[in-house]
Amino acid sequence: MKEKQEFDLGKRTEELICATGLNPYAFCKKKGIPQSLISKWINRNPDPKLSSIRKVCEALGIRVGQFVDPEEGNQKSGIMYALTFWWDFLTLQEQMIMLKAIIGVAEHEGYSKEMFPKDLIIG
Repeated sequence: MKEKQEFDLGKRTEELICATGLNPYAFCKKKGIPQSLISKWINRNPDPKLSSIRKVCEALGIRVGQFVDPEEGNQKSGIMYALTFWWDFLTLQEQMIMLKAIIGVAEHEGYSKEMFPKDLIIG
């Protein structure tokens, strides 16, 4: 049986913020999270309140369970599961429409087109 490692709040916070494509400063500014809170967590001086963890999880778009248990975080959400399951059944035109919609939502959320491979950018 695989032994669980001790939870490292700072490391996990950094991993999840980096996965958004933003640095901690930009993430905090965009999501309205106090930078001092994230800085404290990352610099291994945490004393987190559950309400703070919930606020950060909400900003990351994940559940608290996904935050504290990386294995749970690796599970696909219902939408991602459905999208990856049905992807091969879509026509090329339908796939391109879906990609354009995903990129549009990402841009609306403040992410840059540069995050996506050039051959995916349409128009």
